Amino acid sequence: MMRFLIFILLLAAQAVAIAQTADTSFWHQQWQQRLRLDKTHGAILGGWGLANVATGIVGASNTSGSHRYFHQMNVGWGVINTGLAYFIRRQVREEQAKATNPAMVRKAQQRVEGLLLLNTGLDVAYVAVGWGLTQRANKMAAGKARDRALGFGESLMVQGGFLLAFDVWQYVRHRRQGKAMEQYDEKQWTLQPTANGVGLVYRW
Repeated sequence: MMRFLIFILLLAAQAVAIAQTADTSFWHQQWQQRLRLDKTHGAILGGWGLANVATGIVGASNTSGSHRYFHQMNVGWGVINTGLAYFIRRQVREEQAKATNPAMVRKAQQRVEGLLLLNTGLDVAYVAVGWGLTQRANKMAAGKARDRALGFGESLMVQGGFLLAFDVWQYVRHRRQGKAMEQYDEKQWTLQPTANGVGLVYRW
C-alpha cells in the first residue's frame, strides 16, 4: 500500500513538473511573439517615415504653394515616425534578453493593446484636425496663410489616415495573441482540493 502511495505521489509530481515546463515554454513563446510583432511594426513605421522624409525633401524643393507646405509637414512626420521606429527597435532588443514570467507577459500584452487603442484615438484626431484645416483654408483668401493651412491639413489627413489603418492592423494582430493567452489561462492543470484530498485537476 505504501509503495502504491509513493508511486502515485511521484506520478503526480512528474505531471506537475511537465505542466510547469509546458507553461514556462508557452509564456516564453508569447513574449517572443510579441517582440516579433513589434519588430515588424517598427520596421514598417520606419520605412514609412524614411519614405516621407525623402519624398518630402524632394517635393518641398520642387513645388510651391500648398504643395510645398504639404511636403514640409510630411518631412516632420517622417522624422517623428523614424525616431519612434528606432525606439521600438531598441526596446525590442533590450526585452529579448529579459527573463519572463506569466504575470510579466500578461502585463506587457495589456500595455501594448491599450497603447494601440490610445494611438487609434489620436489618429482619428489627426485626420479630424487635418480636415478642419482644409475646410478653413477653403474660406480664406488666396495667399501664404491659405496655402499653409491647406498643405498642412492635407498632410495631417494623409499621415493620420495611414497611422489609423496601421494601428488598427497592429491591434488586430496583438488582440489575436491576447486571446490565445486568455484561452490558455482557461485550460490549466492545477492542484485543487477534492473529495479524497488533493488532486491534479485540468481546468477546461
